[in-house]
Amino acid sequence: MWVSTVIALSVGLAVANGQVTDPVTSDVNINCGACKGLFDELDYLISKVPQYAKIDLGNSRMDSKGKMEQKLKSYARSEVHLTELLEDVCVEMRNYSGFTEELADGTNRTVYHRFQNRPEEKGALKLQHFGWSVHTQDRLRLACDAISATLDEELMEAYMSETEVAFKKKACKYYCDKAKMGYMLNAWDNLDLDGNPLAADDSEYDENGRVDAKLLRIKNQKELDEKKREKKAEAKAEKKRKKDERKKKKAEAKLQAEEATRDALADETDPVKEEL
Repeated sequence: MWVSTVIALSVGLAVANGQVTDPVTSDVNINCGACKGLFDELDYLISKVPQYAKIDLGNSRMDSKGKMEQKLKSYARSEVHLTELLEDVCVEMRNYSGFTEELADGTNRTVYHRFQNRPEEKGALKLQHFGWSVHTQDRLRLACDAISATLDEELMEAYMSETEVAFKKKACKYYCDKAKMGYMLNAWDNLDLDGNPLAADDSEYDENGRVDAKLLRIKNQKELDEKKREKKAEAKAEKKRKKDERKKKKAEAKLQAEEATRDALADETDPVKEEL
């Protein structure tokens, strides 16, 4: 965590009432994108831990029957696991990209998203509006490390007490409001970038706005099934097109043959041609 701490100190961050109050980097857009990316990655990694995974808190005691009772806690939200996650989670910013799109009203909208597939996702990468840039990834990593280091203790407490939903919204709202990019956080309220509701089976976010590995797998399977149906429909349409083309050529050939037969019969009955 020492790298994150050095970065945080170098940009002079502060926390007040669970909210970052000083800038992370000079780019307000990057700060917003990095904040959302940080919490999405944490939510995803926590969701991958099976429910049966427990950790011994080390304060076993003897029950009334003389047997030792172990006090176990979910490993997913344990301090040990969260500390491990925060050591490396910002490395995932290398799998993010940013792009700016022009909207119907002529204004521009900047979006940062993960383009690299996770293990649960099969198929092509998310390269629509792809704006891959090492410079952008480096800045996202810098901002992510700084936010992680700054919110370290409060962030872990929020996840351990399962109050991280409100915590992350408050923390990232500060950055995204400054960047006028509130739409970046829409997914945490199960909305798309335009503020329209996301279908339950068309989103990797659960009802609380957490990226969930299981939902990601379901969404990906739906996309794969849809692409399979599209390919099947395209193949069927192509087969029909070729069949219609063959029928058309056959009909044209038949018509030409009939015309040739009529011409031949006409020649045989033409008196001028018979005299010649």
